[in-house]
Amino acid sequence: MFFTQGEASYFRVTRLGRKLIKTLKLESRLRPLDFHFYELMEADGGSSFPAVYQHDLLAVINEVEKEIGRNEFVKRFGALFGEPEKTALFFKKNANNFLERQVMVLKALAWLAKKEARTFVYFLPWSPFVPVLADYAAKKYGIKVVSRYSLADLFTQGAKLGAIIWRFVKGWLAALLNLKPIRQLGNGLLGNLYTLKGFAFAADKRSDFPWLLQFPGEKALLYFEREDLPVTGAMAEELTSRKIKAATLTAKAAATAEVPVHRPSLDFIRQSKPMVKTIYYYLRYGGGLRSLNYLVWSLRFISEYARYHDFYLQQGIKVNVDFVDFDPYRIARHLAVAANGGVGVSYQNSNWPLPNPILASGADLLFLFGPYYLARQRAVGSRCGRYLYAGYPTDYSFPAARTKGGELRKKLQAKGAQFIICYFDENSSDDSLSVIPNSRSLQVYKKLLSAVMADNSLGLICSPKRPKTLLKRLPEIAALVDQAKATGRCVFLEGQYGTESYPAEPSQAADITITLLLGGTTALECFLAGSRVVYLDLEKLFSYEEYQWGKGQLVFDDLAALMSAIDLVRCDPSAAIGRADLIPNLKEKEPFQDGQAAKRMATYLENLLEKLNQGANRQAALAYADEQYAKAWGSDKIVKESQWV
Repeated sequence: MFFTQGEASYFRVTRLGRKLIKTLKLESRLRPLDFHFYELMEADGGSSFPAVYQHDLLAVINEVEKEIGRNEFVKRFGALFGEPEKTALFFKKNANNFLERQVMVLKALAWLAKKEARTFVYFLPWSPFVPVLADYAAKKYGIKVVSRYSLADLFTQGAKLGAIIWRFVKGWLAALLNLKPIRQLGNGLLGNLYTLKGFAFAADKRSDFPWLLQFPGEKALLYFEREDLPVTGAMAEELTSRKIKAATLTAKAAATAEVPVHRPSLDFIRQSKPMVKTIYYYLRYGGGLRSLNYLVWSLRFISEYARYHDFYLQQGIKVNVDFVDFDPYRIARHLAVAANGGVGVSYQNSNWPLPNPILASGADLLFLFGPYYLARQRAVGSRCGRYLYAGYPTDYSFPAARTKGGELRKKLQAKGAQFIICYFDENSSDDSLSVIPNSRSLQVYKKLLSAVMADNSLGLICSPKRPKTLLKRLPEIAALVDQAKATGRCVFLEGQYGTESYPAEPSQAADITITLLLGGTTALECFLAGSRVVYLDLEKLFSYEEYQWGKGQLVFDDLAALMSAIDLVRCDPSAAIGRADLIPNLKEKEPFQDGQAAKRMATYLENLLEKLNQGANRQAALAYADEQYAKAWGSDKIVKESQWV
């Protein structure tokens, strides 16, 4: 990120651009735009981070949504799949991905302009959405946005188009060589995509599929597409022992010959046909070269749709569960399973403190923790047919968490710990747009580790969000970590990506749990499991509702004040600090709190699959599953989109 010394013009540069600036000796005229997003503050002294999502990004994306809705190409493209609202949401989510960083930089430029008493001109690569951003920037911040279509833009979009066309060609050739008949045999299955959350069927380990622990294995298929995380022979054996079928989308996603690899059939060619009309519609209504984004996104959408329509058809998947809604192309997958007469399902797996448009879902049904989160889905424009309140999906793990947490507590107590703190961090970064810099994370770890070294009666459990990268980001604490571990009163939880255990487990071993306010999911789980929890908020997120409930008891924006409060709890365990009754809407976030969330989901999904396998159409099967769910848990636990006003 650079700006000129004379007129303050901001623009991004690539690595090649940086080398050219150095080679041409332009450093005297150009210098890096030196800022960190965590420095940006509002008038009340709070972080600008929430304002970006609650106001700036939503305002820009809502205007972009109107532009998308008026676009004739978008309308005709949506008609090809019979779901114009969902395809419009697809374009909106892509636009959000394109604009999110630009809106954050705009906020930073506005802050710098005020701080340095200068006016910025913001140079951007061209996109169809720049005019909306330019209008907002001028009206809200007095910043001029300049964007001109260039050969570089044409080359970039052309390269993307070429890659997508090649993807089609490879699929067509594979289908022609395969000549596999297009037919489904036997009853339909429930499919679930494996991601990164954990391959485990034990109640005390993180699992990618909590509902599957309650679901008949012979009716399920787990499929893999991550080539950096292939299915292994041991995983295949585990699935076989549970009668769960398995498949991979590519050969590289399988590290064993025991799992079949999907090969395109003639259905892939058949489902690719919309690309012909799409190209025609673009040439007639698309807006020319300046709107190539639409064509690139549309053709990739068709590629994704054709690939997964073929896969679901061949594997016999009638209900597909996939929670990765932040990917816009998941909408293509939901439409693909629907076109096969099936149902696309998503579920909430994290707390949503801010209404980020990327959270919007296009599934047929979305399981939510509770009614509190429905407003978030409405705000970001989700297009699901129905929303079901099911509870916190991994609450089945709480009994095991209490048992294993108790074992960990005894281990630390045996080394002299009389009071135990559990600390969950969030991933830090020194990227200019990061909200948590490494220096701030370093400050917290030093404080807690030093406290362990100074107090022989204090125990500490640390659960890094990314255990493998912690010491790479914070090498300064390596020696202190070793020293604290050597006392036997300090434990760092491990894992390949995240930690292996659910947050509830280490929190059950502790007298008090510290989480960061920026996250929220960890704290919610720990509260639900019965732990005492406090929020540390060095980011100054003053607009978060937790500040209304108990600053100085629930949330702390100062590390020294937090440590003083912990000392108070040590002296008086009956103190209100960090107690769940400080959260007035906990029942609205999770209305059940009975450890049965995964079972509720599994029962609904089994009823849905059963009806589809009896020959019912999608709507009849959903209506039946709704009816059974309402009988068991109440009709107020189901909200249909048609009921929205």
